[in-house]
Amino acid sequence: MSKPQNSVEQAEEFCISGDEQFELANEYLSLLQDNDKTAESYKQTLAEITDKDALLMLAKKVAAELEDFELAKTIYVKTEQRMSSPAELCQLAQAVLSNLDDKVYAIEIYERAYEKCSDHKQLLKLLEEVKTKIDDDDLANKIATKTEKLAAKTPDKLEVNTQILRILDYKDFAHRLTESEEDHTVNNDEPKSLIQRAKRFLTRISPSRGD
Repeated sequence: MSKPQNSVEQAEEFCISGDEQFELANEYLSLLQDNDKTAESYKQTLAEITDKDALLMLAKKVAAELEDFELAKTIYVKTEQRMSSPAELCQLAQAVLSNLDDKVYAIEIYERAYEKCSDHKQLLKLLEEVKTKIDDDDLANKIATKTEKLAAKTPDKLEVNTQILRILDYKDFAHRLTESEEDHTVNNDEPKSLIQRAKRFLTRISPSRGD
């Protein structure tokens, strides 16, 4: 038996706390390159890790160094249980995309972030991230619709609609603005500049998309 192996096995006999199990796992990895025992030690220490940042770091390490994506996802699931805000969930989704390359799971997390958003400012941030990170049209449309609805009776309505048009560049949103031009003009709810921008957008895409 090699000296490093003997040392690690002796340490294993006396491990009690989560911190000790965590250190043991690191020794399995660095000294013995034993991925299976490293993963097992990480599993044993999970119950005692409650810090969100520590869990995120552990999941990243498990994915990158052990390539145990199932265990990494288990850690992410536990991490989400300790998160409450849309911003935290977005951070988690970014980690999932970066370390697991799991778009389906990331979308699920973004969906839950959407459910927690209570104002149009939170939703705009989420919309931009979803469009940038995963470009999922269904989710983006759902977020945009809720954003527009929440902002409809606020002084931020013009800015919100402008930002939605900028982020999505969606012809359906542009059509909705231009089709309601008469109402906007009569009620003075929507300055003409936004309507004009929507029209320019529709004109620009018409030759290439056949609209």
